[in-house]
Amino acid sequence: MKLLIIGHSVVDIIDKDGDKVVQPGGIFYSVNTCLQLISPNDEIYLCTQIDDKHFHLYENVYKNVDQSFIERVDAIPAVELTVSGHFERKEHYKNISNKLNIDCGKLNDFDGILINMITGFDIDIIQLQKTRQSTNALIYFDVHTLSRGLDENLHRSFRVIPDFDEWAKNIDIIQCNEHEIFTLSDKKTEIEIVEHLFNCGIKIVCITKGKIGSKIYYKNKNEVASYFRSTRKISNNNNVGCGDVFGAAFFYGYISTGNITQAAELSASSSEYIASINNLSEFIKLKENVVR
Repeated sequence: MKLLIIGHSVVDIIDKDGDKVVQPGGIFYSVNTCLQLISPNDEIYLCTQIDDKHFHLYENVYKNVDQSFIERVDAIPAVELTVSGHFERKEHYKNISNKLNIDCGKLNDFDGILINMITGFDIDIIQLQKTRQSTNALIYFDVHTLSRGLDENLHRSFRVIPDFDEWAKNIDIIQCNEHEIFTLSDKKTEIEIVEHLFNCGIKIVCITKGKIGSKIYYKNKNEVASYFRSTRKISNNNNVGCGDVFGAAFFYGYISTGNITQAAELSASSSEYIASINNLSEFIKLKENVVR
């Protein structure tokens, strides 16, 4: 299979109960997950931006993908993440990158495209529409920070995304968490929003629910069906990148098998493993731990 991953590379400055750690973030997690899960004949292409100052953080992973869509820039975003307990994390951006450049003329032979809106400014609606028009590939869309507005102090807060129906019309599978789902529509309940997204043309809705688990909505004939996967008891050592890992694993699992349940199990197990690790060097053991 030939797969394209789109999203900003970001430097994460993580403040966890007063301890600060600097590490690669953003689309790094999506790329690393796919690289751990792919078969020998699969090809991964990456559309992102990188700068000279921070390339060393990403080099060992990015060297394993096709880099023809990667652009060099003066500076990539840095985001301060404050993680505390079970609460939704707080985000503060130090700088915002320009949108990514996508050569739509090269998209026609891809099997799948994963778009992760890491900063919310990764691509705009026009680019998504042109991408949809240029390929028959399955498009997986992680709402991520598109769900958050940006104030004058570069703080990010949840808001209803303007004109999101126009985005939804160009997406096959959408992912959000239990907070982000309420930014996709002004409807008041989860199921109402899911039904609205199906009416826009989306085929599968993945909702991550933190320590509770995840729920996948899909159509079974003309009925809305769902598959809930509760989270297994694990050592919760890491709260960063778990949703990105979930999305990349579901994307790869579904496009490989076409089986929603299998993809849901793969994604849940993968994110559980990442939540259990103490540092990113353990990422390389993702596949063996998920299989086990």
